Amino acid sequence: MQKLFLSCAGITKCAFNQPEGLTIWRLEHADGQLIATNENAPPNIQNCNPNASLYLAIDAAKLHIADRADVMLFSPQDELMHVYNGDIASRIRGGYRKTDKKPYAHADAIRTIDKSLDPRGIELLARKPESKEEFESLYRVQDAARRIYAEETERRLER
Repeated sequence: MQKLFLSCAGITKCAFNQPEGLTIWRLEHADGQLIATNENAPPNIQNCNPNASLYLAIDAAKLHIADRADVMLFSPQDELMHVYNGDIASRIRGGYRKTDKKPYAHADAIRTIDKSLDPRGIELLARKPESKEEFESLYRVQDAARRIYAEETERRLER
């Protein structure tokens, strides 16, 4: 089993701003050993809703996920808990729709991720952290996402 911790920072669309988001991810072995992270990569702020950037981060992290792995997703944003609460087959059967029959907000991104992971036998399942180590890893990516987003926003304002 592997664990993928994700946290996004950014703004949603409002009268004065277009939405943008940045997501930091950290992939670990079950014992907490780091496999890969984007924390030290150049900031990549996307012109999308911050929750949409979660799926861009999963797409980037998938390159480091072992074939036939079960991956637990951890994120302070509840969206992943609603989407990744079953296997790929159940999302396909459900037509990428929520229990109220409305499509997921980011159904196309979810479908794309599923299509790339299914042939590799990778399953994603989201849950809340339970152990001290899981909370620490989640807090680490939350802090990094906020810090990096704030630093990059400050840099852009100085230009």
